[in-house]
Amino acid sequence: MKLGFIFSHGWAFNKSYWDNLLPYFKEYQCIVLDHGYYELEHLPHIDEKTNWIGVGHSLGLIKLLQQGNKFKALVGLQAFNYFLTHNRKLNRIRSLELAMMKKNFASNPRNTIQSFNEIIYNRRLNCIGSLEFAMMKKNLASNPGNAIQSFNEIISNNIDFYRMMNDLNLLSQNYESLFDKFSDIPALILYTTDDKVVPAEIIEENFKNYPNAQMKKMPNSKHLLGFLNSEQVAVSIKEFLKCF
Repeated sequence: MKLGFIFSHGWAFNKSYWDNLLPYFKEYQCIVLDHGYYELEHLPHIDEKTNWIGVGHSLGLIKLLQQGNKFKALVGLQAFNYFLTHNRKLNRIRSLELAMMKKNFASNPRNTIQSFNEIIYNRRLNCIGSLEFAMMKKNLASNPGNAIQSFNEIISNNIDFYRMMNDLNLLSQNYESLFDKFSDIPALILYTTDDKVVPAEIIEENFKNYPNAQMKKMPNSKHLLGFLNSEQVAVSIKEFLKCF
């Protein structure tokens, strides 16, 4: 069977998160999902005659596995199976932070996404797609203030509140049983030590007991691995493919 890739972005992003990584996989069939946070949802039918490699960033890996497709292998970029972690102290802290984020999102979605943007890195603005966002990215270099104001206006006009709130609620749940269903296939987990959204210690805890999972630290990318350091990510994925 031929080999192909399915890419799934995380919360508050869209399919253009993968724009920097896709050029390294031109020789493969690639399907890029969009979970519909700002634009129309795009979850196409998957051809079962292809050996698919599922690639998910953050919550995107869970969203991908929930689709029920069969995979030859999995790649998680700053992914997790239990966002809140089993560590009691960290769990309390992260539970409170998530509860506050949900409360803030319910009252002011735009400001909450702005705050999330500040946590993960101000260059996150470059991960958003569509013609309007492309123009905003161009303006960012010449007039950052106006560009960010434009970004805020686009969010307020395009955000799918209920879809994003539903997926925020997903972060409270434990997905170990979901991942157990795929534990017999190879998995590559790429992560960074400067990620404040899904810290390295949580990723290491989440996947330490998966016999077929390889964990690899990557160059610092905040919570934007794959969008940033895309060449290094592509090299790591292609090296991983040689193992099976």
